[in-house]
Amino acid sequence: VRSLVRVSAAAHYLDIPHLETDVFQKLTDMIAQLPSLACVVCDESINIGNPVEALSKMAEKKIRAQPRKSLLPAKENFFGGVRSLDESLLEKIVFDKQSRISEFEKFQCLQHWVKRGSKKSVQGTEGISKVESELSEEISTTITNLAKQLDLSRIPVSELTSVVEQSHLVTRDDLYQAYRSRALCAGRIDNKIVVEGAGTPEVNGTYIQEGEHHGTPMY
Repeated sequence: VRSLVRVSAAAHYLDIPHLETDVFQKLTDMIAQLPSLACVVCDESINIGNPVEALSKMAEKKIRAQPRKSLLPAKENFFGGVRSLDESLLEKIVFDKQSRISEFEKFQCLQHWVKRGSKKSVQGTEGISKVESELSEEISTTITNLAKQLDLSRIPVSELTSVVEQSHLVTRDDLYQAYRSRALCAGRIDNKIVVEGAGTPEVNGTYIQEGEHHGTPMY
């Protein structure tokens, strides 16, 4: 896939529009068959720059339309996806405001990318262990900074508890704020407030309005 992107760039430089068009169509068809390839095309084309700008825009559009399939492919077809993106593109692609990606999927992308980064680590001599440590610290800083952009209150409590909290990719304070926000989230129905997922069973339930106090409803 990356080789095809380079061929497209070469065709542009050598002014062979027919070849450039053929490669564009080929890559478009490949992404249609396997959406996760959009990340590979996006990463390589952005790295090359202007000659293949059309390819990068096409790939980004595909990712926005199918974020889960593009960024988080099924294990059996795990090729491409968020793990193929360079660190410098994580924010641009994963936190793209035009994307349909959910907050939990953004978190999963960071989690998957960390696993990809950890694969670069090698065990062995003391010197290699030091490189491992430095790499781990670098990844941790990158992901921690990006994780701060997540709106954890938009992630279901079940996922917050079973996945996000266990990952240690977000701070305890951020998790507390998310749980607090979820607890205060209430669905208003007529003169009722339904509280769910408060974290404390005693708080959950239906509250019925019984008058007002200085213009503020009392439940």
